[in-house]
Amino acid sequence: SGINAEYLTRVEAREAELPPSNLPRDPEPWVFQGGFGAELSRLLPSEAFSVEETFKRSVENPSAATCVYFVRPFCSADQEDLYKICLLNADNGQDGTHLFPDHPDIIGDRGVGPYLELSPDLAYVLTDDAGVCGYVLGVLDTQKFYDDVYEKWLPKMCTKYAAPKADRASWTSTDEVANGFHNPPKVLIPECLSGPYPSHIRFNLLPRAQGKGMGESLVTCVIESLKQKGSRGVHWDISPEHIRHLNFYTSLGFTTINMSSLPANQLFLGKTFLQDSPEPLEEDPPEEEEDVS
Repeated sequence: SGINAEYLTRVEAREAELPPSNLPRDPEPWVFQGGFGAELSRLLPSEAFSVEETFKRSVENPSAATCVYFVRPFCSADQEDLYKICLLNADNGQDGTHLFPDHPDIIGDRGVGPYLELSPDLAYVLTDDAGVCGYVLGVLDTQKFYDDVYEKWLPKMCTKYAAPKADRASWTSTDEVANGFHNPPKVLIPECLSGPYPSHIRFNLLPRAQGKGMGESLVTCVIESLKQKGSRGVHWDISPEHIRHLNFYTSLGFTTINMSSLPANQLFLGKTFLQDSPEPLEEDPPEEEEDVS
């Protein structure tokens, strides 16, 4: 498919930059798809279970015991899937399809599109047997990102979506989002964020991928990429009412960032990378030459 071809091209380009290795391309060729359940089935008499029966399961709700998850870099063909996941989480973590019946893509144009347009190298997707089931989006420099959103992304959205009517009482959810495109608030990142936590991330999972540790895998992946790009730290803004998300980020080492003024429904969490950096090794002092005179 187009996704696999594009991804393999990117992988081959990266491998070409690596030094020669004696390891095989597949470091674990003995691993079979299907997890523990399929492995156990292989140990049973061959008459009991056929290969077809071993993998015959509903892809709408793949089993945690047998489903294989895979994190890979974003490809352009993934955009439709990422927009759909964003929509399915648009109603406070629930399916928001009913909120945007006329323009279902508008919520993706707000929460996903600018990241894919301006920071595609920090976008990763999670896949399972049914397809893409999650994503994480990262930004190295938050202030520069929002500046680019104003200059490069919002003009496109203003052309794509008409400004809502003056009567705010008649606005729909689509009108609310469209108004944000036409009358965006100016975003200025305070020093308490831009200094120690200049980067930020966004991520979403479909219900079938939740509660299986996949969120941690996605976030860890983008955090490592941010470290490699020289980021000092990352922040995440969240509603205090989202207890599950709050516990999730706390478990990953994020702590509350103290800010002088915050909206009542907004909380900032941050994680600095400075302590993760290895300390430089101290060189032994040069030995003094013995005076033989």
